[in-house]
Amino acid sequence: MNKGRPNSTGLFHISKFMKVYLGIIAFLIIGMMLVIIFKTTSYPNAKYDIANNDMISTSDSIDTNELQTKLDAMNKNLSVMVYKKKREEQLLRAYEKTRATYLEKTITRGASERGYLGLSLKQPSGLTADIINKVLDGTPLEGLGDAYIKAEKETGVSALFLLGVSVHESKWGNSKFARERNNIFGYKAYDSDPDKTERFSSKEECILVVAKYLSENYLIADGKYYNGITLQAVNKRYASDKSWHLKVNKVMEVIAAKIPLQEG
Repeated sequence: MNKGRPNSTGLFHISKFMKVYLGIIAFLIIGMMLVIIFKTTSYPNAKYDIANNDMISTSDSIDTNELQTKLDAMNKNLSVMVYKKKREEQLLRAYEKTRATYLEKTITRGASERGYLGLSLKQPSGLTADIINKVLDGTPLEGLGDAYIKAEKETGVSALFLLGVSVHESKWGNSKFARERNNIFGYKAYDSDPDKTERFSSKEECILVVAKYLSENYLIADGKYYNGITLQAVNKRYASDKSWHLKVNKVMEVIAAKIPLQEG
C-alpha cells in the first residue's frame, strides 16, 4: 500500500455525487425557465410573479376607475331615456285629450246650431287618417284617410269639408263616376254633358286634384269663383243645385256623428 499518495476513492465518490446533484439542480432550473417562457408567451400582456409563482396582468384596459366612469355614464343615459319615454307618453295623452276636446267643439257639435253652414272651410279639421278610415270602413271609400289628410295639409282645405262633398257626390263611393272613373267629387260633371266628367287614375289622385282646385278657385280672395269660405258661399258658383250646401252640411253632420272622440 502506498501511503505517500492520497486516497482518491473518496474524492471520486464526492465528485460523482456533486455531478448528480448539479444535474438535478440544472434540470429544475431549466424546467422553471420553460414554465416561465410558456406562461409569458401565452399571456403577452402579463409578467411573472416569482414570489407567488403566478402571472400578474399588466393590461392597461382593465381599469376599474374607467369602467366605473363608463357605468355611471350608461346609467345616466338610461335615466334620460326612461324620462323621455315617460314624457312622450304624457305628451301623447295630453294631445289626445286636447284633440278630443277640439273635435267635440268644432266638429261633433258643429260650428253653430246651423251645423257647419257657418264653418270656415279652411279651418283645420283636427281629424287623423285613422279616424277617417274608421268612418269610411266598409264603404268603397275605405282606406282613403291618408289622402284626405294629405290634401288638407297641402291645400289648407278642411278634410271634413272634402269628406262631406265626396261622400255626398259619390253616395259613399257608390256612384257610377266613382266606380268607373275614380271621380268621387263629380268633378267637371256638367249637367249639359256628364260624359265629359273627369277620369282619375285613383281616388287618391281625385281627392288631391279637387282639394287644390277648391283652394285656388273658391277659397282664396283672388280666386276665380271666390264668394267666401263657407258652404253657402262656395255653393253660389260650385253647384247648380241651390240647396247643395244644405245637403253637404247634412252629410258632414252624419260623418261627425261617426267620429270616435276617444281612441286607444
